[in-house]
Amino acid sequence: MLTDLQEEQKLNTQNQESDLEIYKQKIENLTKENEKYKDMSSKYQQIEQKIKELDAYQSSIISNNLELKTTLNSFNQENEQVFHQVEQMTLKNKFPDFQL
Repeated sequence: MLTDLQEEQKLNTQNQESDLEIYKQKIENLTKENEKYKDMSSKYQQIEQKIKELDAYQSSIISNNLELKTTLNSFNQENEQVFHQVEQMTLKNKFPDFQL
């Protein structure tokens, strides 16, 4: 027959073992959850990197568009000048005696 003290010690040991199993399970669950967060963090960093790359690409497109607009404006100005010169030459050919 167990004494009261031995019985109490046995119950304490059982409780501690039960608590230990509960804590092990909690640690395992937290470890799994932590792995999910690490994976999400990695994916978030990949998304941030892609956003940076897209921002750089967008800036490049904007820069190229500005350069094209400048070139087009310059071309249009040259084209207009040539048009006026051709217009003047045509008038001179049609009306050789006319002075501008």
